[in-house]
Amino acid sequence: SEISEKFGMLAVWVNYQSPGPHIALAVKKAVENFKNQHGAAPEVILMQNHGLIVSGNDLGRVFNLHNEIREIIKSYLNLKLFPEDWADYLKNFIKINKDFIASFSKNILFPDQAVFCGNINEKISINKKTGDIAYKTNKKEAAAIEENLIAWVYIVDCAKKCGLILNPLSQDNINYINNMESEKYRQQLTRGN
Repeated sequence: SEISEKFGMLAVWVNYQSPGPHIALAVKKAVENFKNQHGAAPEVILMQNHGLIVSGNDLGRVFNLHNEIREIIKSYLNLKLFPEDWADYLKNFIKINKDFIASFSKNILFPDQAVFCGNINEKISINKKTGDIAYKTNKKEAAAIEENLIAWVYIVDCAKKCGLILNPLSQDNINYINNMESEKYRQQLTRGN
């Protein structure tokens, strides 16, 4: 309800839960509590370390609300736009942050990072002078790794500039995610197995 008041929309926050039934039940409970307090379901569900869900009966309204909440968050936190030239953005971040891979491996911020980048040292080589990355895997898996690298760098960079503290997943959460059959299947799909 605090988020709803602050941003002027029906929104609810859900603390981090592991993917699958844990997050589903937490979302269900949060929505039920919200309905009981406000007489309506939230339009926006912000899930810590996962992302957001925007719901509604009209696709155009949902699309517009998604863009609106994204703009509200960017404005509220004074975030910069996601860089158009993400390849240069990633390269520059790597050149400035020499301990990039150690930090990336130690600070797992979202489930897909745990799923697709758990053994990243075996999958990439980084030239710390140029920021170039060489992928030692197939095209699908390289794309999944790169997508997670870029998302992580953007989150870390914005959090640092905003003075926010990151909330990495615990080792128990990472282990849980990596032992989920559905996540093992997603890994196989990217590896082409």
